[in-house]
Amino acid sequence: MRSIELTLSPAHQLSLALPKDWRDIPYARDDPPLWAAAWPSGTATALHLLEHPELIAGKRVCDVGCGVGTAGIAAGLAGAREVILADRSPLALECAMAGAVANGVGSRCEARTMDWRCASSE
Repeated sequence: MRSIELTLSPAHQLSLALPKDWRDIPYARDDPPLWAAAWPSGTATALHLLEHPELIAGKRVCDVGCGVGTAGIAAGLAGAREVILADRSPLALECAMAGAVANGVGSRCEARTMDWRCASSE
């Protein structure tokens, strides 16, 4: 893994854990590791939560399809009581939890495997 600093605004930065190189991640041709980068939608959500912590302060939240955990980590930093980081990739969850720990919110985060394509997921 490698650590990067993601600047959301002059006042808000996140430390993220990413794979050293996404090309080294084993994957099927029809299932590329799309989780291996901070997506613009997660980045925008993260900034919104940090600028409006009243939306989630004290609440239990779930970042579905968390990838590297950008939005979930921001939720923890914004005061969420508990954050569930959910993704179908164990490698994504490993990166997301490493990022949560690096940002000081690991104790309030839980990684859960969730495949939204399959109704029998936990």
